[in-house]
This record gives sequence, structure tokens and C-alpha cells, in this order.
Amino acid sequence: MYVPDYTANGFNLTRPIFGHAWFQANWGYEESKHGLTFREYLIRSGLRTEEQYTEFEQQIFAKVWNLPFHTRRQMTCYGALQESATFLIYRTQLEKARQENDEVLEKIYFYVSRDEAAHMGFYIKVLQFEMEEDREGTLADLAHVVYHFQMPGVGLIPEYDRRLGIDGVGISSQQFLQRGIFPLLKAVGTNRQDLVRLLHKKKAEPPKVNLSLEKVAMAVVG
Repeated sequence: MYVPDYTANGFNLTRPIFGHAWFQANWGYEESKHGLTFREYLIRSGLRTEEQYTEFEQQIFAKVWNLPFHTRRQMTCYGALQESATFLIYRTQLEKARQENDEVLEKIYFYVSRDEAAHMGFYIKVLQFEMEEDREGTLADLAHVVYHFQMPGVGLIPEYDRRLGIDGVGISSQQFLQRGIFPLLKAVGTNRQDLVRLLHKKKAEPPKVNLSLEKVAMAVVG
């Protein structure tokens, strides 16, 4: 439901770069389809009524999402991390649907997780280019974003912490660390030690992480 906020803010950063701006437009379209798909599943399955969904929409739109970071490169780092986390969450739900023999939901999570993997791949490719042009600066931005990372729903979605506390909804800190952050670092040609070195070089402010991923950020920075 925050796709308009995501795309508008994203365009403000990517406007000077045709390819990146084009990706932002395509990303917004694909994420909108994901939202519509989940909406249709919830209503057609009878898990939610139209009235319940409308009420939830009103709560969602009462708040506006703003950029957690303010440079294009930092938001590219954030995009890679966020898409990685979302991909892992969707794949977990895919396996759950498969175990419960829910063929429709399994297919939904297959297609949306495939999109998330493609989005993550784009961000990683951009970061690889950034590393070629300015390795030290890119690593500094990546270290900063990892240290302060939180999912976009924090502070926006009603009862966010309670929802995450429901068994089987999210992923553990260790899962994100091992299957999300470490593979990302390897893909861009760096490691945990590089991030720790840069964070020690530049004193960082206390992390503002309010999610089950808090331990992940702390584990990465030592």
C-alpha cells in the first residue's frame, strides 16, 4: 500500500539516471501487482471481508513512508537488503503453503518471490558498479545501512511487532544473516571484516533498529 510513497521518493533520487529511474517505474508496477494479488487472495478465500480490508487501508494511508536514507547509493544498499529479506520471507511462506497443500498460495509466493529475487539482483549489480568506481565510499555506505537497517513497515503498519511475533510470519535474525547479508557481501566483493573496519573508522550513532533483525545488525558489526 506504500508503493506510491516508495516510487515517488525513489524517482527523486534516480531521476538523473535513465536506467535506474526506469527500474524504479518497473519495480513500482510489479510491487503493485503483488499487493493486488495478496488482496484478492485474502478476500476471495474469505480470510478477510471487503470492509475489513477497507478499514485496514485507511489505517495504512494515515501515515506516509519517508526515505530511511538520503543518497541514491545508500538507498541502493537498502534496496538490496530489503529485497533480500522479503525474498527470504516469501520463500519461507512458499514452503509453508506447500506443506499445507495450498496450491494457490504456493503459486502466489513462487511468482512474487521470483520478482523479489530479480529486484535484489538489480540492486546488487548496481552496487558492483559502484564498487568499481568508489570501493571505499560504497563500503562505507553499505556498512552504515546494514548498521541502521530496518524493514519499511516499522512504525507504519498497525501492530507491526505483534504481527511479526506470530509463529511462521517472519524469518529469524540468524536466517537473514546467513542467507541474506553474508551472500550480499560476497556478491559485491566484500566481507564482514571490511564493514567492521569502516564502522570503527567512523563512529556510528546508536542503531535505530526495531525488528527481529536487530541482532543481525549487531552481529555484522561485531
